[in-house]
Amino acid sequence: MMVVTDSMDPFVPLETGLLVNVHESREVIENLLSQLPVMHEHSRDTTPVLGAAVLAGVKAMGESGGKMTIFSSTLPQTGPGKLKNRDDTKLYGTDKEGTLLRPQISFYEAQAKECVK
Repeated sequence: MMVVTDSMDPFVPLETGLLVNVHESREVIENLLSQLPVMHEHSRDTTPVLGAAVLAGVKAMGESGGKMTIFSSTLPQTGPGKLKNRDDTKLYGTDKEGTLLRPQISFYEAQAKECVK
């Protein structure tokens, strides 16, 4: 786990050692995952900064490649890739309902394309 506090311009402070082989490090990964709820149980900051995490992940896997799995239960509300809630129930069942399904911004598509490279 690496904590980087600059959400507007995330960086990867380590060149090596941040990414590990899942099979070789299974015990360490499982230990970290089991400790996460305890480590953050008193956290008061609940502002999701998903875009910064995606940028850091893309940079971390830059040369080596890998797989990124992201779970988010809320909209990212700050930093790069922030989104606005646009769920308008008045548009349901109308011709404009499709606008709710279109991407708001191109940030995440651009990061996906960068990953494919």
